[in-house]
Amino acid sequence: MTDLPDYGKYVFEKQQAAKAQRKRARQQRVPSKEIHLMVGIAEHDFEAKVAHARSLLGSRVNLRVSVDQIERSQDALAEAVLTRFLERVGDAADGVIPAQRGRRELVAVLWSA
Repeated sequence: MTDLPDYGKYVFEKQQAAKAQRKRARQQRVPSKEIHLMVGIAEHDFEAKVAHARSLLGSRVNLRVSVDQIERSQDALAEAVLTRFLERVGDAADGVIPAQRGRRELVAVLWSA
């Protein structure tokens, strides 16, 4: 006669394994910082944001360019600001996720190891 496995014990062990995996996944998350830009950013402010992004590159950096309701016709300017920012900071980054359009914003991601 063979032993029948205890189904309750099996379900409990599966739940514990899933819980431990979620806990490990939370611990392995890379910290993420965000730099927020506007379309009409001044040159000095732009340079300060570039310097700040370079200092944050030990972690993941989200770049967000917001377009106000009044500036909706200036989507091309938002893309220009973001590409100029990526050109200035991108050489120090190991990887770049290119710009993705949100509802009223453009978002790009930089990271380095």
